[in-house]
Amino acid sequence: MDLQKMNATKDNIVEKVFMKLGRREGIKMKDVFNLIIPELVDIMRIQRCSLFAVLEDRQHVVLEAGYPEIRHGIGQVFSVQEPYINAIVNQTGPFGEFENETIYPAYILINRPQKSHLLTPDLRRFLEHEQINSILYIPLRVEDVVNYFLVFDAQAQHKRFREEEIEVFTFLGKELMKGLKLEKMDDILHDFKNPAIAAAGFAKRLQKILGEGDYLSRKEKVDQALDIILKETYRIQELALTLYGEGKEERCDLTEKLKRRFLINEEAIRELKREGIRLSEGELVAPLWIRCFPLHIERIFDNLLNNATNAIPEEGGASPSGPIRKMHGLWLKSRIQGKFRGDIDRYLLGESRGRGMHITTRLIKRMGGKMELESGGGQTTSRVMFPLVSV
Repeated sequence: MDLQKMNATKDNIVEKVFMKLGRREGIKMKDVFNLIIPELVDIMRIQRCSLFAVLEDRQHVVLEAGYPEIRHGIGQVFSVQEPYINAIVNQTGPFGEFENETIYPAYILINRPQKSHLLTPDLRRFLEHEQINSILYIPLRVEDVVNYFLVFDAQAQHKRFREEEIEVFTFLGKELMKGLKLEKMDDILHDFKNPAIAAAGFAKRLQKILGEGDYLSRKEKVDQALDIILKETYRIQELALTLYGEGKEERCDLTEKLKRRFLINEEAIRELKREGIRLSEGELVAPLWIRCFPLHIERIFDNLLNNATNAIPEEGGASPSGPIRKMHGLWLKSRIQGKFRGDIDRYLLGESRGRGMHITTRLIKRMGGKMELESGGGQTTSRVMFPLVSV
């Protein structure tokens, strides 16, 4: 009977994953979690579930998804030096059943969080406040290396789990790993748009210049078009390669990246024949040095600028052959601010339907930044803040 029940749970998990994959809007891990985690209530009364991925340096992990999402900082990065993370990722042992925890290569169960040596004092206090009495960690291996792990927080007191139950949790983790890769593929396809449009637009512009013949006198325009075509096609390549790794963090000038993406968005607006959008640059402080994956900051700005462009009504603009209609503005500025302000609202917690904002908020959190939205007086301001680094 128990085996039949476990198999039925597995079938329900697969059914929910395929149900989500069959929808046209693409997969989001938060939606998959909301469908699947309730299936595990019979095994353990779960208050929260989290999926972590080990980063390439194997010194950090990132929180990729969580249930319920509003209780998780999706995109946050944690050090592997945390005792419980080190134990699950590096399988340090010793293995066996101990007074406060059970540690095996297949799972770690902490049954007395307030006494466990694997948890920091801050984490113990948080778990006590949340009345969490059991924590289960499930490592997920790729080619015998732990690259992901699941965490279940339960108010119920669990002393141990049967092998069949651990098998269900591991099965769930493997399905979620597949979903995570598909989510990344959907995100990448979404973010191809601006660089692809820009590359095509500047290629057309270059073709026109060359076709007219007098390109030596317009060498500066030719060089600019070639530079943008080269960099944007290289960026498309980088986006595709993020499925296999994300490269290295670098020190980047935030303002320079912002200006560059503003130029690319301008070309996308031109290619889409969006009239009635006035583009302007406000005060720009440079350099503003931050540490990041360059592709991440470019994806953030592309999505924010694309969302802003899409929010502008189709009507408007000065038509050469018709009346002057209402103009709408899109502008940017950068500056140094003393400290971060306020909390993000529901829209920034990933509850919007748009994929671009879902991608953006996750990347901002991963970079240790914050975001605010303000609306009023006929305009909306997106404010993104990142910690500066010393030169």
